[in-house]
Amino acid sequence: MDLRQLRYFVAVAEELHFTRAARRVHVAQPTLSHQVGLLEKELGVTLLTRSKRHVELTHAGRIFLNEAQRLLRSADDAVQAAQSAQAGRLGQLMVVCGPTAAYVGLLGMLELYRRGSPQVDLHLIESPVVDAVVTVEQGSADVGLVVPYFESSLLKRETVLELPLLAALPKSHPLAAASCSDSGEDRVSFNVS
Repeated sequence: MDLRQLRYFVAVAEELHFTRAARRVHVAQPTLSHQVGLLEKELGVTLLTRSKRHVELTHAGRIFLNEAQRLLRSADDAVQAAQSAQAGRLGQLMVVCGPTAAYVGLLGMLELYRRGSPQVDLHLIESPVVDAVVTVEQGSADVGLVVPYFESSLLKRETVLELPLLAALPKSHPLAAASCSDSGEDRVSFNVS
């Protein structure tokens, strides 16, 4: 017994007409009749009584119809689940992030992701950057969100958020007065030795 035979039987059982059922499942009527006959032979039961002008479900056919419809719905659900998982809309996503990413912008990004993929179970792990990279390299996490000062031949790196880096200085420090305005942001450049 295969899903195709179940689909053919369900079409005949719902239409109670072989020609209409054949049109519905896009096969020739003799093929449909033959496959339903093979299904009955495999099951060892008569599912349909047939005459030249009339098709009727037997008691066994009515019971089998309910189960066949349930099986076909389950098969369709399984296909949808596999396709959703492949597309990243179903399953689990392990995200490891460095401490900086945990504070700035991450929550907004994760909220957008949750809205787009509500059936994905999202797990967030905080870790130092080096450990986060190793965690992704070893396959213990799917994604690492870290500041971009790492190198890895195993991972692809893509910028998802640019964060400003600020320096906090005492007001009395000589560099505290040094600033320049560039596109609306205060920037100070100096050499650290």
